[in-house]
Amino acid sequence: MQLMSAVQKPKKQAYALFILINVLLLMNISGLIPYSYAFTSQMFVTVMLSLVVNSYVILRAVSRQGILFLCNFLPKDIPLPIVPLLILIETVSYALKVLTLAIRLFANITAGHILLAIIAGFTVMLITAGEIALFALSCALCVLICIL
Repeated sequence: MQLMSAVQKPKKQAYALFILINVLLLMNISGLIPYSYAFTSQMFVTVMLSLVVNSYVILRAVSRQGILFLCNFLPKDIPLPIVPLLILIETVSYALKVLTLAIRLFANITAGHILLAIIAGFTVMLITAGEIALFALSCALCVLICIL
């Protein structure tokens, strides 16, 4: 019986992870549709997503490990007087990880939109100049960027 319960517990986490990945994928792909909006290009959305995921991870770890969860922030064989300071520093860095991950996602989505806007403007400039060969090259570049 214990083997079955140990196998079933990761399934719940796998389903949650699968749903999260699909939500992020749909939010990002929606930005590729012309005249639509990518939800992850808003800083608030990325911060909230990272807060929810990080809160879930912390709550799961605390529910499984209890107060021993704080031992994850301590390296082995450190002097006892340094422990409170080190736990404080590591906790702050762990909390700031949420913000840095949100900023990275926001910056990557925004940079992608800016790059596509620059290439689209360059394409319009080439069409008006009558350079068909360069226009075909820039179209191929846009398709390559969208695929990647």
